[in-house]
Amino acid sequence: MADAVSETKEKYLKKLKTSTIWCLVLSIIFAVTGLLSTFKLFTIDIEKEKEKLKEAAKEVGFKTQNFDQMYGTQGKIFSVVSLIVFIITVLLLILAFKKIAEGKVPSKLGYYSYILGQVIAIARIVLPGGFTSFVAIQIIFCLIIALPAILGISYLLKIDDK
Repeated sequence: MADAVSETKEKYLKKLKTSTIWCLVLSIIFAVTGLLSTFKLFTIDIEKEKEKLKEAAKEVGFKTQNFDQMYGTQGKIFSVVSLIVFIITVLLLILAFKKIAEGKVPSKLGYYSYILGQVIAIARIVLPGGFTSFVAIQIIFCLIIALPAILGISYLLKIDDK
């Protein structure tokens, strides 16, 4: 009986390791791109950039009222908060990966932090412009990106049950 429980735990730890790697890789990508976009938000001439984007948007028929929100205070706040969340997520997932490598059960905190990052991304998508079909596609993408963390939490719950 103890061997069966141990085998099941090892099976879920192996699956958890895969989910953790996916979350870690995606979090590193999000943290790096977040760092670059946040740096850009604080270093560019925002008025000049907004005018360029508005001109390009008018040429293809897009609405331009959301540019003020994207490049204004709200956009900067979302960028900074998102960057902080993903840096913390990377650190928590590295700790989780180390525990898994040692055969120990990690904390769920890194996975919840990853999901929080996706919730922030969804809020950043929806708040400035309301709900459109393009926004729906972006939300679906964020939910798909959240799957490794959701699976990781489910594996941890199954390990806790054993």
